[in-house]
Amino acid sequence: MRKCKTIRQRCRDQQLDKHFTARMIAMAIRHRAYTPPMSKLLQANKRKQKAFLALKRGRTEEAIRLLTQACKSLPRDADAWYRLGTLYGQQGNLPAALDCARRAVAIDPKHADAHCVIGNVLASQGKHQEAMTHYRRALERKPHDPALLLNYGTALFLAGEHEQAAEYLLEAAKYRSDDATVHNNLGNVFKALNEHQKAIIHYEKALKLKPELVEAHLNLGDILISRLGHPQAAEFHYRQATALQPDNLQAIAGLVNTLRYQGRLDEALSLIQECRKRMPDEAGLQAAEADILERKGKKQEAYRVAQAILESGQHLPMAVDVLLRTCDIEDDCAQAIRSAETLLESGNLKVTDAQMLHFSLGRRYDKLEQYEQAFRNFRAGNECLDIPWDATSLEHEIDALIDTYTQDFMAEKKGGGHTSERPIFILGMPRSGTSLTEQILASHPRVAGAGELNTLNDLVGSLHKRFSVAVKYPEAIHSLNDNQLLSLANAYLEVTEAYASEEAHVTDKMPHNFKHIGLIHLLFPKASIVHCIRDPRDTCLSIYFQNFGWIHPYGTRLEWLGAYYRQYVRLMKHWQSLGISMFIIQYEQLVENQEKVTRDLLDFCGLEWNDACLEFHTQKRHVATASYDQVRQKLYRRSKARWLRYEKHLGPLLDALGDADALNQELHGSI
Repeated sequence: MRKCKTIRQRCRDQQLDKHFTARMIAMAIRHRAYTPPMSKLLQANKRKQKAFLALKRGRTEEAIRLLTQACKSLPRDADAWYRLGTLYGQQGNLPAALDCARRAVAIDPKHADAHCVIGNVLASQGKHQEAMTHYRRALERKPHDPALLLNYGTALFLAGEHEQAAEYLLEAAKYRSDDATVHNNLGNVFKALNEHQKAIIHYEKALKLKPELVEAHLNLGDILISRLGHPQAAEFHYRQATALQPDNLQAIAGLVNTLRYQGRLDEALSLIQECRKRMPDEAGLQAAEADILERKGKKQEAYRVAQAILESGQHLPMAVDVLLRTCDIEDDCAQAIRSAETLLESGNLKVTDAQMLHFSLGRRYDKLEQYEQAFRNFRAGNECLDIPWDATSLEHEIDALIDTYTQDFMAEKKGGGHTSERPIFILGMPRSGTSLTEQILASHPRVAGAGELNTLNDLVGSLHKRFSVAVKYPEAIHSLNDNQLLSLANAYLEVTEAYASEEAHVTDKMPHNFKHIGLIHLLFPKASIVHCIRDPRDTCLSIYFQNFGWIHPYGTRLEWLGAYYRQYVRLMKHWQSLGISMFIIQYEQLVENQEKVTRDLLDFCGLEWNDACLEFHTQKRHVATASYDQVRQKLYRRSKARWLRYEKHLGPLLDALGDADALNQELHGSI
């Protein structure tokens, strides 16, 4: 105590401020065995003050030199070591920053800011568990520090502790509601938790606060296209990102993907070639070019570009994927298979790249009639991502649709809607022949093919904003009057205008519009509805063999596919009970009797016969879906009863479907 009084008196004599005096007394108490001479304390403090002044003037090197001298003259000054570590961190000298911060906590184990510096360095090195230990030590002293909460929450996220990460980041947002980084990180956490709408809200908040935050544009673009299947909305954000950073490869890849998803392959190719002029040696752009060339049907060019990438020693997953798709033109698929399997065995691939290669290998082995290897890869591809799906939620959704669209309700609304006959809705389960049916119709000069429009889903999701409806769809439809229904119909027609020039009809082949048949009939009572069906086992197997991922999560497990299919049949039987007119097109019948089925289809849609509809495979139109290659070929029979080749692997699917032949008959009888 006497020593503390002496220090206090000498500080007063030197006219030093009370904060410095308190630090000197604290140091004396912590280190009773040694108290440096007062001259050294004063000299070190003077250097620190000069260092802070130099830093304010932007002279970082001078500040580092002065703090280094202060640490040498007063080696047990934890604060000086911490501040020196901070400056090294700002310079990117992480080893020096870590060393200084560790010295600080060795002197003062409760130095929260030094623990934070250590945590930041360790987190940047991917050592998230170690980083969290130091963040927790810091939070013991500063439990409400927003920067600490942000850093700790981010480390928890990167360590896979998503629920805890959300807790700490939400706490950080209470203190920093205007911090774009906090909201962007919250978006990442909620995306990981599969709470997509919450993720979107936080990404949008981040961009409202900081429109130039490229990372938030990329994150929002990714969730919109890969999780929700909204390529137009995603395109906006990727374009914003490329405008801010023209050479950002992630932004370029995202934009190319949205264009490809929409069938705008020429635009995608032009974008890639423009970027290659600036970055001619970027192999990722070359691989993207090969991918688009293959999708345009230019297999020889695609093969040449992909092969050149591998020959240069760069084994890019996308280039290998393209080779697996095109290797049969050179009758040399062994190399492509070896390259894919070597990449997968390395264990160094991103999950999405591993998923892509497993599906591509599955398709190649299937063509080689090596069905064991094919199924093994398809199963591995589906299990790459642990995508959740809840059969009970789907059952409740179907219940709600059936309870809403009753005979009485449809009779009450009869006579409303739009009189337009322009839309032709092609729907059913994915992989049931919807792309083929659209290609046949779009070959007619009076029909334009729009592909898979998400418009009906968007309209359903907009009811609250459009009409201030308090309840969710489908119950919300009861609140709409005839004028509001007409407004929705006009909004739909406005979207279709972009796809037609002089054609009288526009097709919308979103398969899952089977959920919206009641709404379609209310909006467009004169529109044509074409329902595509195929053997349930072949339909489900074909979905399982496609890399749909988050877009169709039920397709990643065989038992889920069976459960989904049964609910689909249940709903289709309900629409039939309402007397809604639809044309059924059975894939197997189309394959066996193409001309008759095509004539009946055209007649149902009010179209005269045109020979071009039989030559659909010669059309130059780009198809964006998984069937892009099949629609360029004449009809073939090899996909009939395909499930028999894999029957021994399909126990979970067959059990979930039950009597598949009976289900098929129910669909035939439901129209």
